[in-house]
Amino acid sequence: MDGNVLTISLSRWMQLPGVDFRAWEADENAGVVSSRDSRASVAAVARYYYDYVQSHGLARFFRSGCVVMSVHPLDTSHSQVCYLYQAK
Repeated sequence: MDGNVLTISLSRWMQLPGVDFRAWEADENAGVVSSRDSRASVAAVARYYYDYVQSHGLARFFRSGCVVMSVHPLDTSHSQVCYLYQAK
């Protein structure tokens, strides 16, 4: 997909906790925030999510190149349900 394509959702709807998207975008682009109303490019959102995962130490919970084929509960007797996924 072309990275210049704009998202359908407003950028604030795709914002993650603790990191303002527009502030992040300004830092990434040396203080220049695009004037596309409230929509962001697909490429900017992808970089924002990647940076968020890296800066919050979440990389160990993500797997690139996997396709989830099914998800089902392993044990429902606990208050916290764990899921098993099969990656293709």
